[in-house]
Amino acid sequence: MNTNKEKTSKMVFVLTFVVSALIFIGLVGASLLWGGTVQNLAKLSSSAVSSQNNYKPVKEDELVVLVIGCEQRNLPARAFVLLKIDPAQRKISVCSIPKEVETTVNTRTDTLAGFYDYGSSLMAVEAVQNAFNIYINKYVRIDNATFSAMIDIMGGIDYDVPYDITPDEDNQTTKVFKGRQLIDGKRLYSILSVNNNRDDLLSHIHLQTNVIAQTIDQKITKSTVNVLDKVYSGTINLVDTNITSYDFTSRKEALLYICDLGSEKANPVLINGEYKQNAFYVDDKSLEQIVKEFGTNS
Repeated sequence: MNTNKEKTSKMVFVLTFVVSALIFIGLVGASLLWGGTVQNLAKLSSSAVSSQNNYKPVKEDELVVLVIGCEQRNLPARAFVLLKIDPAQRKISVCSIPKEVETTVNTRTDTLAGFYDYGSSLMAVEAVQNAFNIYINKYVRIDNATFSAMIDIMGGIDYDVPYDITPDEDNQTTKVFKGRQLIDGKRLYSILSVNNNRDDLLSHIHLQTNVIAQTIDQKITKSTVNVLDKVYSGTINLVDTNITSYDFTSRKEALLYICDLGSEKANPVLINGEYKQNAFYVDDKSLEQIVKEFGTNS
């Protein structure tokens, strides 16, 4: 039987979800920074296509992505995040999902983590679809090593840490003190991986959702969206995904349209429910909210 400690160990993998969003929505241009200079990014941004004032949102521009986080690519999935690009509502919805959510695919009943172990990313996608009655367009699987580098390359995020983060002796992370500060990759790793209150696992899931949302708000800008096609070619080998270059370049105008809002682009969706033994059961209100925000599978 898994203990609460086992349920929350290595929750750092959710950090990788932030990275996935950042990479594939054009948040940083990491390939340009790794392969050249910051000036290269500025040059590409200035020559890129900007949003047209007459852009009209269409349903085809919506995109729902399941981001799967692993400590390493060959290890089990530890956390899952739903992201939705929604130009009609001018927002990007984000929801961190407990890996212990239980559902049934065909005749097999298991947790999301169990389905991933059984059938990898595509099976995990099917499991999430069945659990929430939604349709997922694409998936991204990414490891935490990529995350740490990406957060540092983008210059970290400004975050008000709600409480002191004190890792256990067996958790190789960094202590982080309460308060507003610029968070680098290593400290953000700690914030999302260490839950000092293991009797309240759900609040830590909520913290993960809110941190990802703040990262999106701070790092999705017109300049980064404008170099989306350039970024894709340099980052595709860092992750496992069925997303194509066309999936994103065709949505550049939609993303620029969302960016016109300014700083508030992310829509954090907080999941609620109950842990029972080895499984997490989502409550009815959360199920309704997820269907509303991420679309019905019908």
